Amino acid sequence: MSEPDKLTRTAIPEHLMLSRLAQSEQMREFFIQMWMQNPSLAKQGGAKVQNLLSTLAAANKIISPNDPGGLASDKQRTTRSKIQKGFSLITAIFLLVVLGGLGAVMMTFFTAQQQSSAQDVLGSRAYQAARAGIEWSAFQILRNAGGCAEVSQTLAASTLAGSLSEFVVTVTCATSSHTESSAPGGTLRVFQITSTASRGTAGQADYVQRQIQATLRR
Repeated sequence: MSEPDKLTRTAIPEHLMLSRLAQSEQMREFFIQMWMQNPSLAKQGGAKVQNLLSTLAAANKIISPNDPGGLASDKQRTTRSKIQKGFSLITAIFLLVVLGGLGAVMMTFFTAQQQSSAQDVLGSRAYQAARAGIEWSAFQILRNAGGCAEVSQTLAASTLAGSLSEFVVTVTCATSSHTESSAPGGTLRVFQITSTASRGTAGQADYVQRQIQATLRR
């Protein structure tokens, strides 16, 4: 029998060991990434693969690959957070636009309501001014024995008092004579009086006009 060969020790170069180690790390990272991207494939690797991925997930704050919908890195979570913030900003802008539109509508409605209320007040004053013209005409005809020549005119502002002085009151009169035995002298005079009160310029928002007619006989 020949003597057993003496075992010889072979020195492995350092660069070769580092190269093999780097290749091993690359393969390890390759399989880890593959398992993380394919949870069903990771399940086929058994308990060791699952434990390895769970440990990495806990260390790197990555959701476990057992949850297929939870494979999100820090960068992905940051992107999702930005998307949520962007969506919140869009919602806030939408609400501001809607509230601004509602405010504008309410302001328009309020302004129209105020104008309508002011027109109602002016209309009531114009009616009173026109009625004052009728009363003035009746006084001229019945008490002062005046005729249509004295009544048909535009009343001076001083004739109307208070808030009615801003109205222009124009009085017109038409007369007719009728024979009636019961009337003094056998003749009855009938006066058709029209009093028109106006304020402002026609076509403007603050323009208002009222007209009253009355019939008197004497």
